Amino acid sequence: MLYILKRYEEALAAYNRVLQIDDKCAVAYKGKGDTLGKLDRRQEALDFYERALQLKTGFAAAYNGKGNVLRDLQRYEEALGVYERAIEIDSDNATFHDNKGLALCNLSRYQEALAAHERALHLDPSNVIFHKNKGFALRKLKRNEEALAAYERALQLAPDSAPIHINKADTLCELERKEEALAVYKRAIELDLSSMAAYIGKGNVLNELHRNEEALMAYEYAIGLDGIPIAAYIGKGNVLNELHRNGEALVAFENAIELDPASVAAYTGKGDALIELRRNEEALAAYEDAIELDPGFALAHNGIGNVLYNLKRYQEALDAYESTLRLDPNNAIFHGNMGRVLYTLERNKEALVAYERAIQLSPHDALAHFSKGNALWRLDRNVEALHAYERAIQLTPNFAVAYNNKGSALRCLNRNNEALVAYERAIQLNPNDPAFYNNKGLALYNLRRYEEALVAYKRAIQLNPGDATAYNGMGNVFFGQKRYRKAIEAYNNAIERDPEETLFIGNRDNALKYLRRAQ
Repeated sequence: MLYILKRYEEALAAYNRVLQIDDKCAVAYKGKGDTLGKLDRRQEALDFYERALQLKTGFAAAYNGKGNVLRDLQRYEEALGVYERAIEIDSDNATFHDNKGLALCNLSRYQEALAAHERALHLDPSNVIFHKNKGFALRKLKRNEEALAAYERALQLAPDSAPIHINKADTLCELERKEEALAVYKRAIELDLSSMAAYIGKGNVLNELHRNEEALMAYEYAIGLDGIPIAAYIGKGNVLNELHRNGEALVAFENAIELDPASVAAYTGKGDALIELRRNEEALAAYEDAIELDPGFALAHNGIGNVLYNLKRYQEALDAYESTLRLDPNNAIFHGNMGRVLYTLERNKEALVAYERAIQLSPHDALAHFSKGNALWRLDRNVEALHAYERAIQLTPNFAVAYNNKGSALRCLNRNNEALVAYERAIQLNPNDPAFYNNKGLALYNLRRYEEALVAYKRAIQLNPGDATAYNGMGNVFFGQKRYRKAIEAYNNAIERDPEETLFIGNRDNALKYLRRAQ
């Protein structure tokens, strides 16, 4: 009774008294093992299960208890063997089959685990925990609709179980049914206001719904509850990174690492924060710490690629991204990053392949369509580039750079009036980018609307006085107006700002030649 009431110290004392009276009582040794397990004195617990089994070799419940302690000690193969011995003795005990399923899950043998849980349910179809454990095995097998059905059956039997509501919500998230998941997490919180897992789950789904401030509040609440809020700090850090509050994110990840120095996700998040803070060498060290803990953690390899890219160590970045894709070949972001470094290395056909794979995996990724457009534009496949930019704009209507690059594709197709419309839309969305004005100036120049082109180039120079391209553009306009002295002055300004650009020097020399002829 004391054990059932969770008064474990008193239960232990009671079993000791029984054993003082009768040191051959196998049931008391088994009970003492159970109690020591609950008190986290697991090695001692194993000793008492062994004593019980020495006294009663066919004691199935003692084998089951021993298996539970071995599983707590992460000795899963041994636990499985012990559960199977218990089942040999008593094959109709549903709990033994269910525990076998748990050990098989720990060993990532999910199909076998599912069979064990289903055997348990055949023996005891009204056991809530068995339905819950079946749902877990199904989730691991990516059979989420069936997992959801298992959790819903469990909730029919135990409608007020907050943990099962959380399991259901987690499954709904995996099914991309995020609004439903959010409602279920909220129900779990109603049932148990102290459930850290429910608040963390709520924060995760709010983050995926881009409701970042609400997500942050959920994580903060979880951190304030009793328990070890490692996942809450990691979630908080991820949201703060998305909000560009990277210094605060760094603190959150360091809090997580302090609580769990073996948290791969925390070190990776720390790297993400540091890279945004332009502390690239420290970011690299954080990602390397993550990989030391788990060499197969793809996000950390991706982070290393990002750092190396920022440091302009492009070949090394490419190697890192290739490692990332070997670990996780179905991640659209990783393919996009591979495309980015290939594009930077001017390996445009390979970049195009990478971007197309990213789009195949994530068809609604506007950045991937935009990047595909850039690769096509470089390959002089301007009609296809135009379609890619238009798809990016369709997905993200306020994508200013996509309008700008759409304009460039149109301009290369000699559709300058349409290009001008695209550039003006880009400027409307972001009036402070000098490149947009340069491109607008070029389209106006092609249309021989010289005075308007000059206005555009002057605005580019106002925004960036060191903009050599804008001065070169002004020189071209003056040259088109046969104002050769002004053209030479503009070209000289361009050369002063970029003395290595041979195009500017050639343009100036050409203007000098025409000035001499005019004289």
